[in-house]
Amino acid sequence: MGCDQSKAAGGPPGKGSAPTQQGNRAAARSTPAKGNSVGPLKGGAVRFTHFNDGGRCEPLLMIMKYAGIPFENDIIKFEDWADLKPKTPMGTLPLMTVGSEQIITSLAMLTYLGGEAGLKGCDNSEQASAEAMVNMIEDVRSYVLEKRGYYLLGMLDEAGRLEAEQTLCEKYLPTLCKYLEDNITGDQWLLSKLTVADFWLYGTMKAISDTICKDVWSKMGKKVRCWKIEFESLPEIVEHLRKPDLTMKYFKGKGRIAPLDLIMAYGNRKCRRDYVLIANWAKMKPLTPMGYLPVLSVGDEQILTTVSMLHYLGSEMALRGSTNEEDAAVIALCNVIEDMRTALFPIRIKIVTGQLPEGDERKTQCDEFYTNHFSKLVDQLEKMITDEFLFSKLTMADFWFYGTMQMVVDAVLPDGWTKCGSKLQAWRKRFEGIKGVKEHLEKDGKPTMKLMYFDKVRGRVEPYRMMFAVGGINAEDETVTFDKWPAIKPTTAMGYLPILKVGEEEIHTSLAILTYISMEAGLRGAPGEEEAREELINCIEDARTALFPHRFNKRTGKYSEEEITQKSQEFIDGGLKALCDVLEKKATGDQWMLSHLCVVDFWLYGTMEGIEDSLVPDLWSRMSPRLQKWKTEFEALPKIAEYLANRPKDYNL
Repeated sequence: MGCDQSKAAGGPPGKGSAPTQQGNRAAARSTPAKGNSVGPLKGGAVRFTHFNDGGRCEPLLMIMKYAGIPFENDIIKFEDWADLKPKTPMGTLPLMTVGSEQIITSLAMLTYLGGEAGLKGCDNSEQASAEAMVNMIEDVRSYVLEKRGYYLLGMLDEAGRLEAEQTLCEKYLPTLCKYLEDNITGDQWLLSKLTVADFWLYGTMKAISDTICKDVWSKMGKKVRCWKIEFESLPEIVEHLRKPDLTMKYFKGKGRIAPLDLIMAYGNRKCRRDYVLIANWAKMKPLTPMGYLPVLSVGDEQILTTVSMLHYLGSEMALRGSTNEEDAAVIALCNVIEDMRTALFPIRIKIVTGQLPEGDERKTQCDEFYTNHFSKLVDQLEKMITDEFLFSKLTMADFWFYGTMQMVVDAVLPDGWTKCGSKLQAWRKRFEGIKGVKEHLEKDGKPTMKLMYFDKVRGRVEPYRMMFAVGGINAEDETVTFDKWPAIKPTTAMGYLPILKVGEEEIHTSLAILTYISMEAGLRGAPGEEEAREELINCIEDARTALFPHRFNKRTGKYSEEEITQKSQEFIDGGLKALCDVLEKKATGDQWMLSHLCVVDFWLYGTMEGIEDSLVPDLWSRMSPRLQKWKTEFEALPKIAEYLANRPKDYNL
């Protein structure tokens, strides 16, 4: 089926009040709700009234944002729905008001917006194909949205969700998958151009993956998976789907953030870690907003207390109560759990840091904690549990209690779970079986990273391994022999190593890997030194880049003795001199390169090792007394000394 290529990206706008496609996008905006009214609007203005649950409204919102159709975003809270429902024409949402007219079904809204946004087929035949796809998708969508609504309202427990997932995968998805694989005719989109069918499919799949079946995309055919990548790359869709980046600054270990980790795992919400070494904390403490950790950065904003983080993530993951009354009860219980956490932490810190060794004093403090806090809370919970979770649905209180129990059992009361009643122990089994939570708990303690590099080669990755040692990171080596590399090379994304594998993701460049590992190891350095840190890293990288070809050629016998002498002198006069000049000017720390032990120290030490090992055997005698002192202190760090003593001595590069 042919189509004018000038229309293939989205087609001309249809009849109606919407301006041109380009004008629409420039004018894109979404204004706050004004009184949750369902009355008429002036002219051809659009008001979109809906629940903020990402269900039926999602593809319609995406179309309006894609096409830049100005609209008033009228979000209805569940607790306000009973009063508003009689005022709507059909007692349902979403509802679209265009001037004095109301559009009352989702498919009618889709048809209207498709015309306004130029998202119809390029001819009558293709439009018929788009409508057929929408109807096919709607069969699946109707089933999913019903089950999804019950799940979000707490009327569908985990067993019910699993049953709904099984029905979806056995009865509905196979038919839809086959239909799509047989009928996708476009190279980029479902048809020859972008149509409403693309939005309807994506919105439906997103509703499924958010709740009923998180891995639904993996069950779809190859054409659909390829199409998904194209659709999600549309700039307007990227912007619509974007959530603020999360970064958690905290000490290595579970501690206060254990329940927050569980919530993010459950909601599949990615969060970068910026760990802080306890040894660096005294110097860093005055530089933090409140003088304590954790700190959760949400985009450019910071959340400074764990309870505030809990409320934010609870709202993000739909883990609040189903009614105002239940939500108030959830918050009240979280506060009671927090009281126990407050009593727990001083004891736990003393035990973990060795200040409260085994003995009478430790037993006394643990017994007092049990009597005054633990037993009272678990007795209260035992009495209040009447269903699958602590309340009528899964809430942030379930996560807050479970994460707190992890800390109790880890240090203060190893038999804490056995001291709970039968209802709580049954609740624990149900909670640990929740999708997302189960996977998170199963990964706990296992290697979190896999470093892929050449066998018996230190090269670029030695600083990473040292940071693993200092940061207590359980990483795994995946070595590649040189004889197997030609066959493996085409299977890698960039055609070179190292590669850092973190779960299903891969990080491919040396500096990107350095950034990630340094955050995980708590070695990013102090606030306010970011510019100096990056300048030093880049300068060291320049020296490394100049070094590695010579290192490789020498170690593989490609240089003669004369060439080695010549290249060594060239490097001393060039790259090494430039590096030393920058270090003397920019390395301002008293003991380390900057005010704290950080990534710069590791990157420099690994580079200096490579220089000494390949081109300049008398390297350190050429260095200033300050740099020689720094080397001695770095090598004396207990975990570095242990690593250097135990690392393999047989290496090639």
